[in-house]
Amino acid sequence: MSVTADQHFAIVPEWVLYADISANAVRLYATLRRYADKQGKAHPSRAALAENMRTSTDTVKRAVAELVSIGALDLAPRFD
Repeated sequence: MSVTADQHFAIVPEWVLYADISANAVRLYATLRRYADKQGKAHPSRAALAENMRTSTDTVKRAVAELVSIGALDLAPRFD
């Protein structure tokens, strides 16, 4: 396997990787890391996350709850 410079990566800390959460929650964490800015903030829609993860928005909602429950994700209201 070779890796080229145009491939992107998301780092998942081991404590998240091995936490008692679903594989969808781990995948969501990695996906959110790809969206995050230098301050760690990300604002993708649930629909965009579901599309990237190739799953439903309900699955994303459940995965968000799992990440919040282990302290890997903080939710803040967005003001438009």
